[in-house]
Amino acid sequence: MAFPKVKISDNSGNAVSVTDNKLDVNAYLSATPTIDIGDVSLLLGGTAADTGLGVYGAQTLRVTMAVDDALLSAMNTNLADIEALLTTIDSDTGGMLSAFNAPVQLGADVHAYNHNGMNMLAVRNDELAAFTLTADGDYSSLQVNALGALYTTGGEVENAAVQSEPTLIGGRFDSSARTLGNGDAGAVALNASGHILMDVVDGGQLDTIIDTLETTLTAIETDQAAIETLLTGIDSDTDAIKTATQLIDDAVAAEDAALGKGILMQGDDGTDRQNLQLVASSGALKVSLDTSGPIGTVGGSSGSFVMQMGVDAKDFDGSALPDSTGSLVEGDLTYPAASTQGVLYNMPVNQDGSKSPIDQTSGQMITTHGITNLVHGTNTDVDTTAEQLDGSTSGLDIACKHVDLQAAEANKGVLYIGGSDAIGGAAGGIALRRGDVYSIDIDNLNQIWVEASVANQALNFIYYT
Repeated sequence: MAFPKVKISDNSGNAVSVTDNKLDVNAYLSATPTIDIGDVSLLLGGTAADTGLGVYGAQTLRVTMAVDDALLSAMNTNLADIEALLTTIDSDTGGMLSAFNAPVQLGADVHAYNHNGMNMLAVRNDELAAFTLTADGDYSSLQVNALGALYTTGGEVENAAVQSEPTLIGGRFDSSARTLGNGDAGAVALNASGHILMDVVDGGQLDTIIDTLETTLTAIETDQAAIETLLTGIDSDTDAIKTATQLIDDAVAAEDAALGKGILMQGDDGTDRQNLQLVASSGALKVSLDTSGPIGTVGGSSGSFVMQMGVDAKDFDGSALPDSTGSLVEGDLTYPAASTQGVLYNMPVNQDGSKSPIDQTSGQMITTHGITNLVHGTNTDVDTTAEQLDGSTSGLDIACKHVDLQAAEANKGVLYIGGSDAIGGAAGGIALRRGDVYSIDIDNLNQIWVEASVANQALNFIYYT
């Protein structure tokens, strides 16, 4: 339902304005009747007045009281009464209030009034002891000795980390010895360098240790004398060793970049010693021929030479060896006759009594092993059971004097060489891996057996007859 519209005007006929459905009122009171206008927001300079208790700011409402205000008069009267009361209390307490306001130090000893402050008092106790009226956790008084010095205890805890700065232990240097009475206290004695002086008490533990040390040092001095005597003897003995070592060092050739060091070989001609020389290209020993001696040329025009050797004229059985004239006797040293130059004459080298390794007719070396031929062969299918060199297990009969065996380079397994058909692995035998060589002196091939760790291995061999 729509409401009828009503316009309100003032006495002059001007329409009363309305804002947001509210009547704009600009009124004031010309008198002070008793009117309840409700809660009013007080603005000071456009900002709400401060209403916080105990907080003073720019928006705090300040009230000035008149001098003749009754409340102010009552407050002044009460303040005067309070000051009179404090004066009375100060008088009754011996001037405590004045002490707080004046530069006076409290205590028995009064010093110059240069600064305000209070003395700290402590209980004198000629012998430091715990107070009987205090328990663990109670407050207590500091204690001083008869001189007023404060009793203190170090702040460090035994066997614990550092708690504070360590206490510096001081001492005193005196140019002459001090004399202290029984029970007197004294500073630690120092020398002029600040080191602590110590006096060993006769009969004390340190005195016993020093006595033992002196005894030990005496024994050491005795042993040292014996050691010096021994070293003197050793020094004398090592002089000879030093001389011999020097002689050896003199014989050692200077180090060569390619060859290193070495011992020189020398020859003695009866009057002088000279180093033997080698051919640089081959290393062969250089020999200088003396045609007047036992080494000379043969035939003159051939340029060849032979070495004639003088021998002790004695055979293995002790009998004399005759020369070409038959005139030698035991102990004589001679050379072969001119007609036998080029022959090593009756040189006893064989234990069977033969006297020369050279045939005196042909001049060729006579061999004693008697080998005249060699035969090579191979077994390309050595199995994992023992067999002879030809692959059989019997029937091989080839006389020989020496055999060389080699495992083929292409082998994958191991060849075992033995003297029976019970070889291989834990049974023993000589193990040949690929490329390995084994040699043996033997009179028949049928005495050699071979076995492989895997099938189809090859064995190469050469036997000598």
